[in-house]
Amino acid sequence: MLEVLHHLTSGFKAYVTDYAYVAMDEIRQTCGGAGFHQASGVAQNWANNAPLVTYEGVNTVMMQQSSRLLLKQAKVLASGKKCTGYMAYLNDAEKLLRGKSHAKNIEEFL
Repeated sequence: MLEVLHHLTSGFKAYVTDYAYVAMDEIRQTCGGAGFHQASGVAQNWANNAPLVTYEGVNTVMMQQSSRLLLKQAKVLASGKKCTGYMAYLNDAEKLLRGKSHAKNIEEFL
């Protein structure tokens, strides 16, 4: 479980902090000059979120750490063995990649 937990937490940290930073920067830009005005609170929130992408590890490194487990599982599949546990879904990777949704609306997709 430790390996899977490390995979998930490092991947989530990288994805979520990057997404939050980009979103806050878009909000700041959308507000134009007011986005830099301290009274708006946008500039302070942007400044508070900016360093999150480097706390506890730079996001590039965190993504590499997260992908390490997937690469390890790809090596298992390449050797002709099956993935187990949380990674068992990778055993059907080719079928999943070829799959096509037949949903015609949001309700069917969900």
